[in-house]
Amino acid sequence: MSGNNNMICLNVGGKVFLTNLSTLQSCPSSSLAMMFSPSSPHQLPATDSTGAFFLDSSPDMFGFVLDWCRYKQLVVDRDNMDWSGLEVVADNFGLEDMKQEVKKRRNQDVEKERQQKREKVLKKERMREEKRDKEERHLEMMENLDQMNQLLDQIRSDQAILGLASLD
Repeated sequence: MSGNNNMICLNVGGKVFLTNLSTLQSCPSSSLAMMFSPSSPHQLPATDSTGAFFLDSSPDMFGFVLDWCRYKQLVVDRDNMDWSGLEVVADNFGLEDMKQEVKKRRNQDVEKERQQKREKVLKKERMREEKRDKEERHLEMMENLDQMNQLLDQIRSDQAILGLASLD
């Protein structure tokens, strides 16, 4: 495996990862544990020219897999996370608990996105309603102003008939 039996060098899709054997074996039912278990019928993965074990997988996703093996938690930046891709990789390595957590997080993000869309729609509806209310108040004010002008015209007309001084 390497000079130090506890350290494992992995070449994952061209990116080198260094980890402990115990990390790879921490999820006993995973294919990673089986690959590196002395009692497993699985063969060790092929090695590259440097002696690193080659795993044909996504290097971008594999870091999350190692973190899961280390901490049993998803250590991810939720913004722009490719949950579907991470689920496929977790499934590929037989990490069922990780796969379920990925699904849970993806569903949370989908629900959050839906809630944000609902809030956006509600905000637009409130803005339309406020605009409608303003337009209605404006029309009402204009009608009141017209009525006042008509009353003033009537008063002026009555004053002219009676010969009284102007209100202007």
